[in-house]
Amino acid sequence: MAEFQAGKFCSDLDDIYGRTAKLTGVSVSTVRRIVDEGFKNESKLVTHGKHRQGRPKKQIDDFDLCAIRQKAPTNASTVNKIKLWLLENNIPFDESLRKPYLLMLVKKHKPELVYHIDGLLGDHGHTVIRLPLYHCDLNPIELVWAMVKKRIAQKNVGGQNVAKLAEEAFQSVTPQEWKNCVEHVKSIEKEYFTRGRTLYNEIDRLFVSVCDDSSSDSEEVEVD
Repeated sequence: MAEFQAGKFCSDLDDIYGRTAKLTGVSVSTVRRIVDEGFKNESKLVTHGKHRQGRPKKQIDDFDLCAIRQKAPTNASTVNKIKLWLLENNIPFDESLRKPYLLMLVKKHKPELVYHIDGLLGDHGHTVIRLPLYHCDLNPIELVWAMVKKRIAQKNVGGQNVAKLAEEAFQSVTPQEWKNCVEHVKSIEKEYFTRGRTLYNEIDRLFVSVCDDSSSDSEEVEVD
């Protein structure tokens, strides 16, 4: 009986191989070889004739790790690293807490980012004042970049060495040109301050006007 069942099982398996070969347009031997390789590779089948490349690994920029003096854990951090950070910052926590609750503690006690450049300049008596977001017009270096790129473009004809042209362009920027760029940015800052003061005055005037109109309407309703 067992032999009969085993023979019937093999017969059914041969039938499956045959039907698979017929549907896919390959030979029965090819189907058998693919199945055999699947068993050898722990059911990880490989498509023959195709060499698939995996997803390219992203190269994580380590700028943050170099620039930030103290960085709090994130969702990508392991539980052990989160606990270590909490211990180093003297933040009490229950050892049985899961990762989401540990991250809530991190978020609650997370300090502001401290950058190495702040400490470096602070040691030499300087204070870092950061520009507002999306205001490249307040950065003199942008004007210098534009100046350098223009000089490179003027000489980049006929297969020139761009690296050499860039170095020459940077060296050609004079202290007076730097000063002019800084003065130009200062004039833009002054214009922003003037506009901001005018804008706030207009907002205050509009607010007072709206409040007065509302008071007048209320008085008219009471009189009626």
